[in-house]
Amino acid sequence: MNNWTNILIAAISTGSLVAPATWLVSKRKRNNDFLTDLQKSINSLTDNYTETLNELILVKRQNAQLILQVEQLQREVIQLKEENTHLIKKLNELKRILKTKDEGSN
Repeated sequence: MNNWTNILIAAISTGSLVAPATWLVSKRKRNNDFLTDLQKSINSLTDNYTETLNELILVKRQNAQLILQVEQLQREVIQLKEENTHLIKKLNELKRILKTKDEGSN
């Protein structure tokens, strides 16, 4: 047992056990740091995705409202064209009546 104790003391004093232990501890720390950085990146990507998705929903909602407004405006334009055609016919009819009256009075 004394030999093992001497070997262990000699190994510790020469650093032959310290180096692997340090390497193992620093490797674990590097792994933990990597996982922490990876989690931060995932959280950032998730936040950016959520924000982009919310903006997309807003844009789609606005787009749907604009489509409805365009359809309403198209209906109104058609109605105004019909009214305009009707008014032009009435105007032409009045012009014809006035022209006939002018020709009859001369």
